[in-house]
Amino acid sequence: MMDPISAWHDEHAYFARLLALLRKELDVFHGGGRPNYE
Repeated sequence: MMDPISAWHDEHAYFARLLALLRKELDVFHGGGRPNYE
């Protein structure tokens, strides 16, 4: 069985990567570009 703290850490790291990707796409959009959704 996986340690709950380890699972939360992994989930937090995954969510941080997701937010970074979203921020990158939003920065492109706000700069007048077209985000790459592919």
